[in-house]
Amino acid sequence: MCKISVIIPIHNSAAYLPECLGSLSRQTFQDFEAILIDDGSTDSSVDVCAAYAQEDSRFVLLRQERQGVSAARNLGMEKARGEYLFFLDSDDAIHPRLLEEMAALSGAMGADLAVCHFIKLDSPGVSAALAQPGGEPSSWVAAQGQEVDWWFHFKYFQALTCIGGTLLRRSFAGDVRFDRSLKNGEDTVFMHQMLLQGPRTIVFRQAWYYYRMHGGNAIASREAQMEPRFFTAWRAIRDREYQRGRADLGKNCQWAICWSILEKRERFIRQGDREASLAFKAHAKAEMAQPRFRELKFAQRALFRFQYWFPWAYPWVIGMLRFFKGKRPSLYAGLNHMFWSLIKCGGFLLRPTRCRRWTSLGILTFHCADNYGAMLQAYGLKQYLRSQNLDVQLVPYEPPYMTGRHWLVPYLPLGNVKRRLRHALITYKRNRKHAGLLRARRKNMKRFRYGVLMDKGQPRLFFPWQLRRTGYRCLILGSDQIWNPEITLGLRPEYFGAFQTPVKSRAVAYAASIGKAALPAAYDGEFAKLVQGLNAVSVREEEAVPYVQRAYGKEVRAVADPVLLLDPEDWRAVAAPVSQDRFVFLYMALFDQAVLDYALAAAREAGLSVVEVRPGMAPPREGVINDFTAGPAEFLGYIQKARYVVTNSFHGTAFSIIYQKQFTVFPLNAQDTRIPNILRAYGLENRLHREGNPVDIGAPIDWPAASSRGEAYVKASKAFLLDSLGEFGPKTKEQGGS
Repeated sequence: MCKISVIIPIHNSAAYLPECLGSLSRQTFQDFEAILIDDGSTDSSVDVCAAYAQEDSRFVLLRQERQGVSAARNLGMEKARGEYLFFLDSDDAIHPRLLEEMAALSGAMGADLAVCHFIKLDSPGVSAALAQPGGEPSSWVAAQGQEVDWWFHFKYFQALTCIGGTLLRRSFAGDVRFDRSLKNGEDTVFMHQMLLQGPRTIVFRQAWYYYRMHGGNAIASREAQMEPRFFTAWRAIRDREYQRGRADLGKNCQWAICWSILEKRERFIRQGDREASLAFKAHAKAEMAQPRFRELKFAQRALFRFQYWFPWAYPWVIGMLRFFKGKRPSLYAGLNHMFWSLIKCGGFLLRPTRCRRWTSLGILTFHCADNYGAMLQAYGLKQYLRSQNLDVQLVPYEPPYMTGRHWLVPYLPLGNVKRRLRHALITYKRNRKHAGLLRARRKNMKRFRYGVLMDKGQPRLFFPWQLRRTGYRCLILGSDQIWNPEITLGLRPEYFGAFQTPVKSRAVAYAASIGKAALPAAYDGEFAKLVQGLNAVSVREEEAVPYVQRAYGKEVRAVADPVLLLDPEDWRAVAAPVSQDRFVFLYMALFDQAVLDYALAAAREAGLSVVEVRPGMAPPREGVINDFTAGPAEFLGYIQKARYVVTNSFHGTAFSIIYQKQFTVFPLNAQDTRIPNILRAYGLENRLHREGNPVDIGAPIDWPAASSRGEAYVKASKAFLLDSLGEFGPKTKEQGGS
């Protein structure tokens, strides 16, 4: 049995076969068979193949009447004898080292599926690539499970939805075959079937598969473009995703269909092809009648309908954006963001309080901030209350001063004008320089926010007055620094529940934070007035209790951050798998050279690498694997898998404790009380690295003792939270509860 069976379907490809088969015969890996399936060719393709088969016994020619590419590939799979199957189209070519690299890594990693990036070239380009293939070392990433779902739909969409350049273990493929009823997208449906089985997957980052662009191939031909390409295939994939409970991925498939219609109709309008543009207008009308279309976001539906009714305006808008994308990328990014924001805001203002269901309890916090801790504490609080059978959701309040700072234009912190402008200018320049990475991170943040945090059907509230029309009967304010005027640019009444609605009767603060022991004196009067409207108050930092209690005039408790209310298993359910192994995880809320030096030294001593998740855009650090794009799920995945954790972040510390990691924490600044508080609560003050008090990161931690202290701390916090809800809290058996 050979190692690899290369399957090549052929139909009228005589002009391209010499380069295709030549690139295969010149492979550095020779343990293969090439199965050439002629699908009713009428040119000299059979003669070219027969000549290769006569000279080299590894080339086997099979013939069939014209049945299509799916039938040809299926025949090749039936006749294959190799351990692996490799798919190559007859008009394409491959790098001479591709099979060797794929076979070696697939065997070493135990991979079931390996895919290669492709590059689109014209015929001279393919010839040039084969003449000078380059000797760069290959690089790759591997994953399994839910991360492969994410790869297929988003990160490596192009590589994983095409069959060319794919190496597949034959035993893993089993009886799965290509769907002969599909004219387009049969390879995408086949790959999706493979990925549903959870293969160990490798993606090669090099573009070593040379996809030839010519007048006869499927993508280039006008007739193929006029067919509803993607539609049948992606509807099948969409329905599969809904059936397996992945509505988020199902919606993405629906939008892929819609975007394909928009893109092709706009292209034909620009080309002046009336027949084709009218055909896609009919496709668009049919798509709007699909039941799944109504499940898309309002902004997506609005853009689709805008293109349908005003096709003459859509190319002008897109053309303007494309012009700026080529000439002024940073301006393009801002205009594109503004374009989508206007659609979203406009749609919301027409229906400011439309919601499928207002719950009894609403949590008003910083879920909209592109910040790991902000979103994870919101998730922790919501999930804990739901575990108590309470009807709760996050209030979808997303004020521009919180969300705008995460785009190219940063917010201006409090302080003197010169300092504020300097900060804004430096941050803007960094964000503009790394706009691509910033967009990728925002995408991961939004995926967690709207796929995990928020409930389906919630509107988005942008202004305080819209909160007055909500239907929450009890508000929970917090956690996070909702009372820190440096974060919210002044004290904001909405984060104290200081607004009236027709039904609200109770408001409590849980683990709210002012960010320090006391606010500046200028805020004392306003703070005291705002806090009076709360029915119960707790704060996150013990040092802040005297200040808040003096303003409130009643008892104030210090309680645990909401992330501590959930067990490690609860967090593992939402963590994303990461591909790195054996590393020190570094996370700095603010850059500190001492923290970086400590992490590098610890990694060298233990023979580990350093992986850093960066909260802001900045040049990569030497000796560190930088991840600028991680969202909250990836942040959890890194801490969960890390050997050691080095941080000066509160939530970096909290999750190190939750996952019981060997960790060292540095103080964020002299005023910060949050980190000492959580360490004291768990009896882990010796993990705080200070000048004159160095910490050995490998020193054993008495986790049973720490867990015992922490359990009492968290239990008391849970009791306070549930008691503070009053009539909206859990019912006892006497009250009719479970």
